[in-house]
Amino acid sequence: MSGEQAGGTFPAESGTADETVPEAGTTADADADADAGSAVATEPDALPGPDSANAPGPAPAEVPAEPSVREDRFVLDIVYMQDDVFLGTQQFSDLPAGSLIGQQHLELPEGFRLAQPFTDYTVFRNEMITIELVETDTPHPAFDITVRYLLDGREVGREVLAQLPELFVIHDEDLTVPAGYVQAHPMLPHVVTAAVTIDIEVIAEPAELVEIVVWFRHGDTVEGMQVYQQLPLGAVIREGTLVLPRGFRLREPFLDYPVTGAAELTVPVIPAEETTEPPAVLPSEAAPTAPDPPGPGASPAPWHADAPVLAETGAPRTAAWLLGALGLLAGGAALRSRRATAR
Repeated sequence: MSGEQAGGTFPAESGTADETVPEAGTTADADADADAGSAVATEPDALPGPDSANAPGPAPAEVPAEPSVREDRFVLDIVYMQDDVFLGTQQFSDLPAGSLIGQQHLELPEGFRLAQPFTDYTVFRNEMITIELVETDTPHPAFDITVRYLLDGREVGREVLAQLPELFVIHDEDLTVPAGYVQAHPMLPHVVTAAVTIDIEVIAEPAELVEIVVWFRHGDTVEGMQVYQQLPLGAVIREGTLVLPRGFRLREPFLDYPVTGAAELTVPVIPAEETTEPPAVLPSEAAPTAPDPPGPGASPAPWHADAPVLAETGAPRTAAWLLGALGLLAGGAALRSRRATAR
C-alpha cells in the first residue's frame, strides 16, 4: 500500500502547474446499506460470514456499479484565493477515477500558507475547487516523523519521514513498507503537529491481495468513489480511512468492514448541510383516551412504563399522569371504604 507522491511545480509566470498523480491505493478520510446505514457489498463472496462480530450489516444487496468510470481520465483545477483576491491555479490532469489528492500534492504560491488543513480529495469527475490561503512571513514549522513497522509487536523495519510541514497529513501512500510485508490494515490519517513515532502493524505478504472499491451514493446518484488496493484478507476498513466526496458527509456511522475478498461497497452520503433528525412526533388523532376512573372497591389502574400513552409529546404525557393520578385516588377511596366497613 505504499505509493509515490505526485510531483509538480508552480510556474511563476503562468501560475499553473500540470502534473499527474498516480492512481490512489487507499484511504484517508461512511455509512451503511442503502437503507439501513451499513456498507453494502456487490459481491456476496466478499462479505464476512455470520460469525463475524464486525459484519457490515444486513444481507448483501446487488448495487449498480459504475464500471466505465474506472477507464475515464479527469482534470482537477485548484484555484488559490485570499478572501476575494485570486492568487493562482494548479491543474492535475489525466487522473484516473479514485486518485487521491492530498495536501502533499499542493503547490502553494510563495508567501502563502493554507488557512486550514486541506481535506483529502478523491477524483471522480472533472471539477474545480477553491482553496483559501493566508499570507505569512514564516512557513509552517517542520517535523521528523518516525514510522516503526511491527509484526506481532516486533519491529521489522522503520523509516523517517523527514521535515514534514505542520498540518501535513500522512497516508498509506506516504509509507514505504519493508519488502516481504504489507500493512495489516489501512492506516488512519495522521496530522503532523510534532515530532512523534507512529507504529504501523504489518503482516508477512500473503499470496492474495485484493481490491475494495467504495462508491459514495446520494439517493440514486453516485457522488464519488475510493479505491483500496493491495489489501490482505482480514484487513479492516474503518470510518476514519474513508475520503468522502467534497460537500458530503456520512448518512450514518460506518461500521468496520473486515476484508474477506475483493468487493465493491456502497456507502450512502448526504449533503453536509442536510439534517438527518427525524421530524417531531405529534400526538395521533386516534390516540387512546384515558378510561373512566374505576369505582369504589376497584384496584388502581396498573402502571406500565411502556404503555402507549408514554409518548415524547406533552399532551399524551399529561394524559398518562392524569390516568395514574386517577388510579391512585380511586385506590385511596376503596381503602377508606374498606376501613369504614370494618368498623
